[in-house]
Amino acid sequence: MNNPPHIPEQSQLAGSTEQETLHEYYDKQIQALEAAPSQQNKTRFILKVTNNSEHALNVSEHSLNLNADILASLQLSEKDVIAFAQDFPYVRKLGSPSKTLYRHFIVFGDQTLGARVEFGLRVNTSFGVFTPTITPVRTCKVTSIGSTPIACSARITRALQTDPYSFSMEVTLG
Repeated sequence: MNNPPHIPEQSQLAGSTEQETLHEYYDKQIQALEAAPSQQNKTRFILKVTNNSEHALNVSEHSLNLNADILASLQLSEKDVIAFAQDFPYVRKLGSPSKTLYRHFIVFGDQTLGARVEFGLRVNTSFGVFTPTITPVRTCKVTSIGSTPIACSARITRALQTDPYSFSMEVTLG
């Protein structure tokens, strides 16, 4: 049996091949990342963005610590698809109170035509009679922010119900 692939802290999912569409190619890579075990004490977030517009939408702002290669891979051409994966620290002690583990944003485009993608993970703890109940609350939001509106939607495509509560999100622009 093959060993699972090594998953770095941040990874750009590579481009398409001639035989596959961009969507099919990225979907296969995302499925492989979702199936691979996450690193210990890490929660994996996977983002797929589809730009159906006739406009390039470059990353103009973000709250992530991205290296130049990853940032360059997130630039959206017109009618393009990109995907991105990042592992975030998952530090939560048993019995600890509710905690936001991460909350980030990426802005594609600018003040004329753009969208702000927000994602995050909070773990709410309620203390019952015998054991605490832990409920993951995921942020999955996209908002048109330019003076020219752009149609946009976001949805969670996969969410683990056990810690570290990894999840995947798909965003469509245009």
